Amino acid sequence: MWSFYKKIKVVTHDSHFHADDVCAIASLSMLYGNKIKVIRSRDPKIIEQGDIVLDVGGKYDGVRFFDHHQIGGAGKRDNNIPYAAFGLIWKRFGKEICKSETVAKRFDEVFVQPIDANDNGVSISETKFSGVYPFKFDAFVFASNPTWKESDACRDEKFFQTVELFKKIIAREIVFLQHEEEAREKVLAEYAQAEDKRIVILSKHYPVQDVLTAIPETLFYVYPRDSGIWGVRAVRDVGMDYKNRKDLPASWAGKRDAELAQITGVPDAIFCHNARFMIVAGSKEGAVMLAQKAIDL
Repeated sequence: MWSFYKKIKVVTHDSHFHADDVCAIASLSMLYGNKIKVIRSRDPKIIEQGDIVLDVGGKYDGVRFFDHHQIGGAGKRDNNIPYAAFGLIWKRFGKEICKSETVAKRFDEVFVQPIDANDNGVSISETKFSGVYPFKFDAFVFASNPTWKESDACRDEKFFQTVELFKKIIAREIVFLQHEEEAREKVLAEYAQAEDKRIVILSKHYPVQDVLTAIPETLFYVYPRDSGIWGVRAVRDVGMDYKNRKDLPASWAGKRDAELAQITGVPDAIFCHNARFMIVAGSKEGAVMLAQKAIDL
């Protein structure tokens, strides 16, 4: 696409930076490394010289121009979340960065779409507590800009420092999603082997919520924890929600050690979380017994 010997000139806007343009540049930096040269400008002459122009310029063609500020924007996803520059860059280069279409799609869902939504002024969540909101990447990037007490001359420096940080964050999230995808088939295989589909016994502590949430009959899963102990967790109704399909018994909540062992009838019961989504035992057998008892109570 571009000359091997010539640096790829990437242009984005100057002045205040946001999670949108920071993450777009971070993604391209991960893909091309030191082969790109980033220029922050709104000068039309400089914009026209860019090999990739993002979040500025008023055009989108999916090849060279990746702006979303023009009249009509740059399209929406099937769920109606509009694309911002990060999403447009990810749509074009995400599969190449992840080496997997599945992982790239999942990354868009969990990481890119919240940033795109915020950049386009679209709310994707509601607060249940007046004046309290989730602290998001957007807020962190906003705070990474120079404050009114700091010199604006350091803005570009802070921009590139933030880009370097987000390269690490994005890379780590991709690794997590890659491993999550690898775990999916293993979880489904162990589900298939379960005698009682309401309880899935895992050989490793796989990331499972998204997998098991899609299986309506599974209520709890048993998994190995550190130091040889075993845990039981409730499957959630929705992967990112805290509503359990079935809570652990109320009488177990917050109890531990001898008191918990007496209440449950499981000698090696160790601790039950107050929120009734998790309980721990000293052995696999003890954990399975706790899960079975939780279903019957």
